[in-house]
Amino acid sequence: MGELAFTDEMNGLLQTDNWDIYRTNDGGVTWSDMTLLYTGLSRNVDIAAVQGMPNAYVALGEDFEVTMRSSSYTVDGGLTWVDISDNPD
Repeated sequence: MGELAFTDEMNGLLQTDNWDIYRTNDGGVTWSDMTLLYTGLSRNVDIAAVQGMPNAYVALGEDFEVTMRSSSYTVDGGLTWVDISDNPD
């Protein structure tokens, strides 16, 4: 399963529930696997584009390392994820 988010009609990310990330620059015709390329803590439940900010997304869910619910953001199209919060619940 996965969640999609697009910052415009051409650029988007697909985030899967097992922490894989795919990026498209052609409206979803082709997808590039970014799973081994990104740094930081990605999430696995939901993703949303930040309107008005090209290549900016917010992701929610568990992180891969300690499976705690939290959130992260990226401003470079998913290459670098910055932790926003951790919730041990």
